[in-house]
Amino acid sequence: MTLAPLREERAGKLRRTVTSSWESGETTKRFILSTLRLTAFSVRLSVLKSRRPPFVRLSLREGIDEEAEEEEGAELKSSGTQYSDLSLGEPCAIEEFDLVGGEEYILYVERLGDEDDEDVEFLLDFLADGELEPIEI
Repeated sequence: MTLAPLREERAGKLRRTVTSSWESGETTKRFILSTLRLTAFSVRLSVLKSRRPPFVRLSLREGIDEEAEEEEGAELKSSGTQYSDLSLGEPCAIEEFDLVGGEEYILYVERLGDEDDEDVEFLLDFLADGELEPIEI
């Protein structure tokens, strides 16, 4: 008998893919993540058909508190301290983070760029062990 590792898409995991884009001059997109119960999730970022794949970064922050005067909550997890270079095939992902049911989180999808940059379409590939409905804001 031999043991084999479980595939990433193993039973009990739900996959959801979200397509969006950065418009010319835009460097950040935000998505609200919320769930009804404790949910472990991962997310991977990839870019579709770009002449120059950008440097990118993912970060997960606490939801915005309406009563506090801060625009964004503390960073909870990120794809790394540096931006990933997609042109070199570097992965950009947040792996296995637990979202608490009833709480709101904001996923930041960032790219390095300037005003002359073209529109760039991207995919967010979510894998979770519960229902997760990302909403672009």
